[in-house]
Amino acid sequence: MFHKNSLSEKSPINQFLFSLGFFLYFSKPVLKHIKELNVLY
Repeated sequence: MFHKNSLSEKSPINQFLFSLGFFLYFSKPVLKHIKELNVLY
């Protein structure tokens, strides 16, 4: 039985896309916070 699960599959492309989405998800509030700090200073 061949069960394709993209989350458990450890292909480099899927890992790259997952880490990229993870990074973008967390960098948005960080960049927003940095912009607010730049306005303060």
